[in-house]
Amino acid sequence: MKNAYFNDNDLAVMLSGESLKVVSSIESDITTASPSGEYLDWINKSCDWHYHKEAMLVLSGNSFFSLENSVYPCQTGTFFLIDSKEKHDLYYPPFYDNFQHLWFRIINKTIFTSTPYSRINGKEKNHRTFNYTFDEHNYAGQLFINAWSRFTSNQTVDGKFNWLYLKNAISGLLLELCRAGNDVGMERVPPIELHHKKVINTVTEHIRETGGKNLDISRLAYIAGYSKFHFARLFKDVTGFSVLEFINLSRLNRYKELSNEGFNKKQIADELGFSSPAAFSRWLKDNN
Repeated sequence: MKNAYFNDNDLAVMLSGESLKVVSSIESDITTASPSGEYLDWINKSCDWHYHKEAMLVLSGNSFFSLENSVYPCQTGTFFLIDSKEKHDLYYPPFYDNFQHLWFRIINKTIFTSTPYSRINGKEKNHRTFNYTFDEHNYAGQLFINAWSRFTSNQTVDGKFNWLYLKNAISGLLLELCRAGNDVGMERVPPIELHHKKVINTVTEHIRETGGKNLDISRLAYIAGYSKFHFARLFKDVTGFSVLEFINLSRLNRYKELSNEGFNKKQIADELGFSSPAAFSRWLKDNN
């Protein structure tokens, strides 16, 4: 049966099981690399961090990827685990070509994934031909989330066992996604409207929890796996607010909480992600 999400080469990587190489900031199946000076110059200006977790599977290509100040070979069959607040590459260097990466974005008990990002012969191919969500009722998704949490929180107890347990959970996650691709067209996929609503509700909860810190429409659309225009329209349809209105509302609520807890203006500005107390004061004046 033809898979709606992946071609045969993709499936061969995703179903390779024990052959997958897993990399995290704590443990790694591969050693660090010595990248080119060109890459080092780029990464010095192109780091990112965020509150949600991410994971990335290299479906094809050879390059580098930095995680928490270490650089690793980014080769076919490597699975990277990027924990909350960990520094990593911000997008891709312009000089890398002919690769395909499958990304997972994790918020609480929900995992978003969508069409792999590709750059082939200098052209970016990211058409979002599928969006898939592992929700709280999906066994494979929850096993992966729980195994990752168990690994990061129990390093002194059965660390090697937890690493093996996590790697097996990754294999299960990929297997489930391949199965979902086989199910397309067989009436096993939730209605698209229900999927959109579930995605937007998960994103709004993330905005509330973070108070909107380090979030904008570009990042939120990326997490959800939509274009900015499509995400903005869906967000308005589901919540009744624009993205900026909802972020500002969440920030105001978080501001009131912090103020009641006795935080001063500078501390609140830092907590909400403003560049200075003056910038925070201007925002507060405009939104009160």
